[in-house]
Amino acid sequence: MKHEAQRAQDGGRSFTDQNNTLSIQNNCRYGNVVWSIRLSAAMKSMIVSTVDELGAVGYRDGTRIGRNAQHLSKADSYWFHGSFPIGQTGVKFRITDTFQFTVKVGGKNLPGALFVDKTVRLA
Repeated sequence: MKHEAQRAQDGGRSFTDQNNTLSIQNNCRYGNVVWSIRLSAAMKSMIVSTVDELGAVGYRDGTRIGRNAQHLSKADSYWFHGSFPIGQTGVKFRITDTFQFTVKVGGKNLPGALFVDKTVRLA
């Protein structure tokens, strides 16, 4: 698996697909990684409820380093963010997060979910 490199002096990296944009910044000065996830316009257009983010989980070199708090977001924002302590560079940082919501498909309200999983190398 190829891991994108994120250097401490970089302004951050964003990774976008049809569902969301994940931004990661290696904040070496404070020894942490700052992250944010925004749901795409296409994803937001299907959602008819609040979004329940279960709390991002961070990993350093495969070892779990913590879980951020769970959040609910209203339809006008769908923006989630947080940070994890890393304490060093030269490591692989992985973030996973799960979002649950209700979507309207074919006139029916159905349960929906999005799982985000990304690994970057902090250089």
